Amino acid sequence: MDLHVYISQIETRLFLALSGLVGAFFLDVVNGTLFRHHADPRPMLERVTDTLFYPLAARMNRAGRADTTLLMRGIVVLAVACAVSFGVIGFAYHFAKDTGYGGTYLTVLVALSTGTIGWFAPLKALAVAIGNPKAPRPYLALARATYSNLVTLDEHGLIRVAATAAIRSLAVRTVAPVLLYVLFGWQALAIYWPIMVLALSTGQDGTSSAFAVVANGLATVLLLLPMLLLCPVLLVALFFSAGASFFRALPAMFKVIKWPSILQGGAPLLLVAYAMKLMLGGPRQDRTGVAVGSQWVGPEGGTAKLAPRDIGRILYLQGVTLLIFVSLVYCASVLL
Repeated sequence: MDLHVYISQIETRLFLALSGLVGAFFLDVVNGTLFRHHADPRPMLERVTDTLFYPLAARMNRAGRADTTLLMRGIVVLAVACAVSFGVIGFAYHFAKDTGYGGTYLTVLVALSTGTIGWFAPLKALAVAIGNPKAPRPYLALARATYSNLVTLDEHGLIRVAATAAIRSLAVRTVAPVLLYVLFGWQALAIYWPIMVLALSTGQDGTSSAFAVVANGLATVLLLLPMLLLCPVLLVALFFSAGASFFRALPAMFKVIKWPSILQGGAPLLLVAYAMKLMLGGPRQDRTGVAVGSQWVGPEGGTAKLAPRDIGRILYLQGVTLLIFVSLVYCASVLL
């Protein structure tokens, strides 16, 4: 493809991506206002993909099968999910394009693929519920969004798992869908959520050695560029965020020997843990109750006993990060 043609396509996609981001913000506002503690913070396309394909993945990913059998099953489920998603989204796009609504359709596709402030409603409900036994519980929504079994966790564990997932969402649900669309078009979004849902639900934070090996590998590749973009954005956000220290976060990148895997949260999770002196990540259970031995992420002396005040710090950081990211997309759409 000619370079000038590619740059011209990026210019168009930047404007549509910015419009989609604004649409995603209003969708999250409406979702949080209407459903409150029941509000699922995931983008609509992620929820639909999870509803359609996770039951098949759970049925095929049964304990007791040989690793090679599970590997082949995982490849088949992934291929089916990607093919169905690509076919449906592609057919709808060409229909919308033929009727003169191609741009509108792509804007809606980005909006339905992207998460912005969806975590505010369930996490604020969690903070209230911990201090008030009579308050509504957001546990079901958080269990779905974190792809975890929360039954065995105490209050500190609930906040830790939810906070880890919320920070990971900055890359997975905010930056990645927008960046992949801008660089590669609607085709990238058509396969992004099938790959990511299978990696999040069955990949065990990237440690699966059987069913989700291929999904984990593809998800890691898809998240490389979003993680690289998010790190400087997050550092700037930490500089302007209350309850977090930019000067604790930056040195952490140079002195930590083992970083968390990209599917666990990668460098952004590390930066937040050090900036807020928290221990994030750590062992949990997936939806089926299988133990996931994720590593602990955080500085020496950091606390794993997260409290409701830590929820406020993380939500504030999410808001600042989103504002900076939207500003970058806007500047890019104007300058290019």
